[in-house]
This record gives sequence, structure tokens and C-alpha cells, in this order.
Amino acid sequence: MKLGITCLGSVLLVIAGLHSAAQAQSPSQRQAQEYAQQNGFTFKQVTAGNEARRVTRLFVPVTPQSYGSFLERFCDSKGYCHLNFNNGNNHMAMGLKPAVNGQPTDCYLWARNYNGSTAGIGDYRNMYMSHNNGGYIIPVNLAGPKVQHLSQWLAARANPQDNLYRQGNCMEWLPNAEVAPGRALFHEMGIRRSKDGRNMKAKILHGANNATVDVVGVFVQTADQFNTMNEQQLLGPPPAGGIADALR
Repeated sequence: MKLGITCLGSVLLVIAGLHSAAQAQSPSQRQAQEYAQQNGFTFKQVTAGNEARRVTRLFVPVTPQSYGSFLERFCDSKGYCHLNFNNGNNHMAMGLKPAVNGQPTDCYLWARNYNGSTAGIGDYRNMYMSHNNGGYIIPVNLAGPKVQHLSQWLAARANPQDNLYRQGNCMEWLPNAEVAPGRALFHEMGIRRSKDGRNMKAKILHGANNATVDVVGVFVQTADQFNTMNEQQLLGPPPAGGIADALR
């Protein structure tokens, strides 16, 4: 089944299963399609961006029961980090690892892993990486050595003598995280940096280049909840300064 709806210059395709004429082409989107088929979900393909940069997002539901299988496909061993945005507190955090028993294993804030494994650093996974208030989990494709460089950069922050991003805004570090020497994560995605979680999310969904972001998981309690969502609800508001200002 394929349903096409034209709205505000973008096109939303709602696709059931994999046997549709509208087949995603990128490896990330193929992984998302296989995940959807495995879990009996639909997915929704949305065209966004502006005239300077048209982007495609393949949205899939991520339920509490399917969280683990989604993370298994989009983790550091597969060439990804993932960014979690929580609708309840408007924070964005980062993870790299697959789940254990269906639960996230890491949660990076202040460029440090707040998963309770280090003395003096609490466990914030339930607060920032859960389904409690809805939100998004956004895989970022960092193929080749980029995800390894990011992992090494984060490991350096774990040194007790390292003070980079230890104080202040818990999200300011994230757009600046290195994926190559001198190369910031948000610049890799082709967008300008931000300190605000909601604006980070908006810039990524509306403007990040397809090479890094073309799959978006939507936190829902049930697949039916996802099925009722329209294009505006999936993408959310555009960046505060507009899409053109968000691009780099």
C-alpha cells in the first residue's frame, strides 16, 4: 500500500512492509525498512529541507519492545552514533552502544557517560533515553574511522584531569563532539551548531544532510500511535532561525 499526500511543499509516503514500489536506497534506510518488517511496523518517508538542500527522512516507530532491535542496527559497531531527544525535558543526549535486555547502555551528557558505571557520575538513562515522554532516536551515519574517532574523543573526556565541557550547559558539547581532528559533529551533518536541545532537534530533522541522517526513530508506546502521526507531527517545528539559517 502506498499513500501520497502533498503538504506545504513536501511529500509524505506511508508504506506498509517492504513490497512497495517506493524503495529506500541508502544502507541506513534499508536497515530501517528491514527493522520495520521484522517488527510488523509501517514506515513513513518524508521530504524536507529547502530549495538549497532537499533531504529525505524515513521515519519508523520505536516502541519499548522494539528499542533493542533498533539500537542493534544503529550502533557504533555498525558505524553509527545515535542522538536521543526527549519531549518531556527537551534535552538531547548521545549513545553509541547497542542495548542490553532491550535497555540503552550509555547516555552522554557533558561529553561523559552518565550510565552509573563511574563513581560520582549518576545514571541518567531513564531520564533522557527512555520512552516516558516520547521523542526521537536519530542514527547518525559516521562510516569509516569517524565513529572510532568520536569514541576516542569521548574516552579522553573520561580522564578525571580533563575539564573540557565538564561545566555549564549539559548539551553544549554535543554539536562540538569531534568525528575527525578539528571536525565537529554538527558540521559533519552540514548544519550550524546550537546550545538548545529543541533547536538541535529541529536543525537535524529539517536540514542535516542525507549522508549522515536519513532515518529517524520515533518513540511511541504502540505502533498505532505512530500510524496516526502526520508530516508536521513527525518533523516538528522548523529551526528557530529558519531552515536556510540552519544549513552550513
